[in-house]
Amino acid sequence: MTENESEAGMSEIYKVPMLNKLIEGISAEEYHSLDGLSSTRFDLMRRSMKAFELRHRFQKQKAAFDEGQLIHDAILLPHLVSGRYIESPTVGLDTKAANALREEYPSKVVVGQGMIKDALFIAESVQLIYGQLLDRGIKEASLLVQDSDTGLLFKCRPDIYSEEYGLLVDVKSSSAKSPAEFLKVIEAYDYDMQIAWYTDLLLRCGYPVEQAGWLVAPKDPTDAPFGFVCSQELLEKGRSKYQTLVAKWIEYKTTQIDELFKPAYSWEFRKEMGVAS
Repeated sequence: MTENESEAGMSEIYKVPMLNKLIEGISAEEYHSLDGLSSTRFDLMRRSMKAFELRHRFQKQKAAFDEGQLIHDAILLPHLVSGRYIESPTVGLDTKAANALREEYPSKVVVGQGMIKDALFIAESVQLIYGQLLDRGIKEASLLVQDSDTGLLFKCRPDIYSEEYGLLVDVKSSSAKSPAEFLKVIEAYDYDMQIAWYTDLLLRCGYPVEQAGWLVAPKDPTDAPFGFVCSQELLEKGRSKYQTLVAKWIEYKTTQIDELFKPAYSWEFRKEMGVAS
């Protein structure tokens, strides 16, 4: 789908009355086809605004992402798992058997042998420990926000949100095996920016957010799930990240000037400046 086609689709499907409020029932495919700003690809903005403008050419599709999405769906949308995923008879995914399945079932995501069983086991563990939390809010509703100053469409898709409790939960499948390991990757993976983006779009539309945090499901089924509340300090750091990027995007759209080449500094200097990665 081209950028113009996605914008046309948005104007046809989501009229103005559908903006600025949580909408249930929009599929993930429909949501991702809308050409609004979301925190998902903000990492690409850092590399180049032009690359971000052409972000549909750089869609990521890796086995690790498929595994993570499978676990995510098993936790939040278990009724979709059987129709969306199919297991390869092999553990490896770059095999003749796996490729044959892709050809035979082009609408399904091929995952490795045993992954669906593991994902459902992980989802069951999450339900046993955090079932009350999962049942408190709506899952994967979409929020489309028309920015009055710029005319840009902002969007987000909170995993779990409860207006009654002012509760926002972002579900993460993670290679982190413990809370201590997850704390190390929150900022590196921009989870702080993502949850600040969700929080601010909800607040902008009048939805209360009293608590925001992460429900983490380790990819290893033998590791127990755990949760974190995002502190105000970390929320502010995430907010600063996305505000800087959005401001640069607006400037780029106005001037069409992009920093195609960025200065390279030593690792020691970047560490000193707090940007080593």
